[in-house]
Amino acid sequence: MFNSISKAGLQTMSRNLAGALRDDRIRIYHFNPGWVLSDNEYQRKVEDGLPEDWPQQLPKYLVPSGKMLSPDDIAGALMFWMTDEAVPFSGTTMELEQFPWLGRNPSKSGDGEFAGELERK
Repeated sequence: MFNSISKAGLQTMSRNLAGALRDDRIRIYHFNPGWVLSDNEYQRKVEDGLPEDWPQQLPKYLVPSGKMLSPDDIAGALMFWMTDEAVPFSGTTMELEQFPWLGRNPSKSGDGEFAGELERK
């Protein structure tokens, strides 16, 4: 819940900054990355009790594309916003997710329903 509240606050701040800085031609973009397989995320899940190959065992409802997003995937998506083609846009929020999430995410810890999905495979 706190993560959702903080993201909403940052989104509002980004939109307000975009309006305040538009005359200075400063563009503001807000990116909400989804679940990203960073080195830290991998290690946290192993420490939570998931098996070392947990990223390859993820159920389709969590990763419809078949794999988690990587930091490189996110960086590639951000590159467009650095180009001249993105100049007309500011105050934009981008959801960098494999699919839209509404409500709470299922548990991804070693002791929640996510762990149960891995054990059933």
